[in-house]
Amino acid sequence: MSRFAATTCTIALLTVLAGGDMALAVEIVGCETGKLLASDADALDGFGEHLSVRGDVAVMGAWNDEENSQKIGGFSFGSAYVLRQVAGEWVEEQKLLPSDPVSELRFGHDVAIHGNRLVVAAVGSNGYTGAVYFYEFDGVAWGNEQKLEPATALFADQVGVAVAIDGDVAVAGAPGDDTAAGGAGAAYVFRNVKGVWIEEQKIIAADAEAFDFAGWAVAVRGDTVFIASRVDNDQGVSTGSVWVYRFQGGSWHEVQKLYASDAVFGELFGHAIALGDGVAVISAIHDDDACPKDELCNSGSAYVFRFDGVQWVEEAKLVASDGEADDEFGNALAIEGDIVVVGTRFADDACPADPGCNSGVAYVFHHDTGVWTQAGKLRASDTAQLDFFGADVAVNAGEALVSCHLDDDAGTASGSVYLFDAVNVGCPCPADLDGDGMVGINDFLDLLAAWGTPGGDIDGDGVTGITDFLDLLAAWGACP
Repeated sequence: MSRFAATTCTIALLTVLAGGDMALAVEIVGCETGKLLASDADALDGFGEHLSVRGDVAVMGAWNDEENSQKIGGFSFGSAYVLRQVAGEWVEEQKLLPSDPVSELRFGHDVAIHGNRLVVAAVGSNGYTGAVYFYEFDGVAWGNEQKLEPATALFADQVGVAVAIDGDVAVAGAPGDDTAAGGAGAAYVFRNVKGVWIEEQKIIAADAEAFDFAGWAVAVRGDTVFIASRVDNDQGVSTGSVWVYRFQGGSWHEVQKLYASDAVFGELFGHAIALGDGVAVISAIHDDDACPKDELCNSGSAYVFRFDGVQWVEEAKLVASDGEADDEFGNALAIEGDIVVVGTRFADDACPADPGCNSGVAYVFHHDTGVWTQAGKLRASDTAQLDFFGADVAVNAGEALVSCHLDDDAGTASGSVYLFDAVNVGCPCPADLDGDGMVGINDFLDLLAAWGTPGGDIDGDGVTGITDFLDLLAAWGACP
């Protein structure tokens, strides 16, 4: 029997027995609205492993792209793709390649965009010293490349493991920096001054210690920068922390240090950060809430912090409704207003009997009347084992973008990015007249009661009639 569906989506109906009574719970799975591939996609490119979206422009990295290998022997040169939304569709606008390609540059390891400016990290530059490339859109094309490799950066500092940009300010993590102590880490802040990017300040935490690897994740919004050390030991071994810096008096100053309120051994708080307007989300991918008796559960969680005008205060803890061991919920985060998207690339939804499936999912949370709730779950329509769907996520104008960098559409691990509605997470189900997630007897009775009026119109012709009745029968059961 065919089912009525406007776009690809799934709404799974779970039956739960409780106290002898039959109760129904609907798991809403997001409405997939599109899929993006690079125009010249090729095997092993890893398109979209890291992505960034602001407004109608997106940038997606492909650090293993080897276009330059035709000219120079080697591998992992890398590239970045800029896409622009035109008439509601994402269109590839330009492919960025560095002017100085070398083998293992890993250009596109991370990317960030804001307005007409974007930054592309090349973490493999100069023996993994790392570097960042800035580009600007002049109304026609992205150009004016500026490469910055901090003067104090050294071999294996890995400048650009994570990058972020907001207006005139950009930040790049360098977790391998040894200035404070071996592997203590650091971050660099850059500022655009009259069209030229300059290194403004190198940030090293006052309490930096060996093997903190600060700079694993970074974020910037206005005059505030977040810098994470997911293996900081302040609250216990590898519990993790995030330093907050504010620009005051011409320089960046530490104003607060954030921890999870329930930090315990090995949670890796600070693995990923998403920073919005007065709201931040920080993940702890080795949190064990799904199996609290197992210290190696690693189901993962994410913490929401809100700025109260003076300091950042923990507001909520987000976990997956169906979290399992080794999911690492929170490997990627995105926030826009009251919407949070959480990547979970090690989830096993495509092959649940296989704990090593790692097909991946993402979750959408909404904030309403002071409470964060799970609004739905995003799953690719064609996801498969080892796709790692959810490796990175973004949300913009209510649309979620979820990367699947090991997708094989254009060759093994060529990569892709999926699009979803992050506001109305589930797909339309017109035959579900009573809105309970099922098409059944109640909907049939509602349709009969509305016969000849618009009240039970399913096919969109403005009146309830025989074709609506046939559509209802075809959709009988759980909404697709």
